[in-house]
Amino acid sequence: QFFCADAGQAAQKLCQEGNRPDVIVVDPPRKGVSPDVIEAIDTMSPKKVVYVSCDPATLARDVKLLCERGYKLTHAEAVDLFPRCSHIESIVCLTRD
Repeated sequence: QFFCADAGQAAQKLCQEGNRPDVIVVDPPRKGVSPDVIEAIDTMSPKKVVYVSCDPATLARDVKLLCERGYKLTHAEAVDLFPRCSHIESIVCLTRD
């Protein structure tokens, strides 16, 4: 089942319904995910989080917060979706046992 919504609203809805997804995929704006979304991800405790980011600084900040909650960075990759400019998309995979 896929659920498409603002991350904060989706996180609240999923937590309230007691959902426990296997994988959560987030693709936030440059500001990264909000602290309440990090908390909701931790509460739902998926085995895998896939994080797509256009800002390496906020990605690093959010990965650190997720790692502090028991996730481990298992894969990272940069993808050049915008040729002839300096922007890249970063994709990371975090897992939790």
